[in-house]
Formats: sequence, structure tokens, C-alpha cells
Amino acid sequence: MVVRLDAGSDAVRAYVAEQASLGLAHVTSLVRADRDAMREMLQQLSETAAEFKPAPDEFSVVDILRHLNSSFPRSTQRLRALSSGPAL
Repeated sequence: MVVRLDAGSDAVRAYVAEQASLGLAHVTSLVRADRDAMREMLQQLSETAAEFKPAPDEFSVVDILRHLNSSFPRSTQRLRALSSGPAL
């Protein structure tokens, strides 16, 4: 199952809870698969394309990666908690 982020917070929470209930190994495999897919896409991206902003008020790939990197410690804690089974 995949959930659209614009489906609303209840749908996203339900999806995360479902995935977390499948255990740490499952969550780890999902994160690794996403990481590997992102790495492959980024390797095919030129520096110019990575810095391109579709509009002044939109983000470039570089902007998004900076955000993800800065929030990684918080995301790691959240993934650990979710894969352990605590309620959202």
C-alpha cells in the first residue's frame, strides 16, 4: 500500500502505523529501498539540474537534500519509535 501525502494526516498516520506494525526489519528495508532509489536518481542528475528552481518560491533538489539532511536525526528517532510500536 502507498499513501498520497495529500490524502490527509489521518491517512498518512494509518499508513505509517500499518508499516510500523510489520516490525523493524520491514521498516529498515523500506528506508533502504528508498535510499537506494534516491541515490540512483541523484547519480543521474547534473549539478545544474540539481540547483534548478522551477519557480522563485519553489525548492531545488539541493534545497530539498539540505532539508532532509538537517532533519535526519529527528527522522531517525521517529523511525525507531514507530518501528518499536508506540502509538502515534
